[in-house]
Amino acid sequence: AKMLDHITDTDLHLAADVAALDFIKHRLPPTPHMIRKCHLKDNQSLRLRYKAHCRIVLQDDSVTLFHSVTNCRQHHMGQCTCDEDDDEDEEEDDELPPAAAAISFPLGCAPVLLHLYAAGDTSIADMIAANVADEDSVRAVIFRLIAEDMVERSK
Repeated sequence: AKMLDHITDTDLHLAADVAALDFIKHRLPPTPHMIRKCHLKDNQSLRLRYKAHCRIVLQDDSVTLFHSVTNCRQHHMGQCTCDEDDDEDEEEDDELPPAAAAISFPLGCAPVLLHLYAAGDTSIADMIAANVADEDSVRAVIFRLIAEDMVERSK
């Protein structure tokens, strides 16, 4: 009970972020899919793809979406060696494991990411109408996530 007096909510959130990032870094990625290109309309229903493979982390001056989508399917629990040469030095044993894949945004884009994560199906028009963030921030986040194949049209 005395230990709980010294632990803050910030400490708990930080510990949860560290544990979640370790899990994401070593998680098996989702099964591959075909990318369908389409024209995006403001009222088109969208959702975050692979929500179960993501973690949003708020930092001092940025918000980052960590994900396991690009993890190697063969080596997901260890360090992937698929693209490395066999002639590397033995110093590699001292290297840190690779970081989880991440997409970083300015801190002002956090409401858009959090809304997209929580809302399920939403649209650019809905987010602008709900004043989630300014129009430029909404579009910037959506277009960046589309470019990274992290947003899909809802059916």
